[in-house]
Amino acid sequence: MTEQGERTISRRKNCATIPSAFRVQFHSTGAPNGTRSSSVPASAGKSKVGKALTILAWAALIAIAAAFVLKYVFHYYLNYNPKAFDPYWPRRAGLLLHISGGMVALLTAPWQFFTGLTGKRMNVHRYTGRIFLGGVTAGVTGATYLAFTTTFGWAFGFGILGLAAAWASTTAMAYYAIRKGLVEIHKEWMVRAYVVTFAFVTFRVFQ
Repeated sequence: MTEQGERTISRRKNCATIPSAFRVQFHSTGAPNGTRSSSVPASAGKSKVGKALTILAWAALIAIAAAFVLKYVFHYYLNYNPKAFDPYWPRRAGLLLHISGGMVALLTAPWQFFTGLTGKRMNVHRYTGRIFLGGVTAGVTGATYLAFTTTFGWAFGFGILGLAAAWASTTAMAYYAIRKGLVEIHKEWMVRAYVVTFAFVTFRVFQ
């Protein structure tokens, strides 16, 4: 048996210990499904136009997130009074925890995607990833408190609780995947986690 064949069998054995939700099937080349073989550069096939569009898309997301933070989140920090908080004043601790965590997650995730896709400054990527996790944890905690103490009815509370659960689960899956060394799956779940994070911005825009 060739050395490459032995490596393939070894990888398949290791893969069998991973839960099915995260399991990566291997081709005969030994490369995971949906990923490139080690003999092919990761950047092969990416056009300059595609890279430019990706950069523009992330720049737009960052600009929207920053505008959201400046307009809505800072409003509560700069106007700490019952009139500004209105119905949230009795529950202002939960609201501030929620919006602070969400702000951290919104602003750190684009950097995570940039460093993760380019493969540069990965040490910083790991530390800012922990900051993102902390932001999501704070945001989910605050959202859960607001959901159970809402004055807007059970439907509103249930919706907030469901969104908090989706936020927590997608982020947890991304973290679990990277702890298992499943980089491609980690990237997929991080995209889902940021989509849920950005849902708060989307709701505010439509509102």
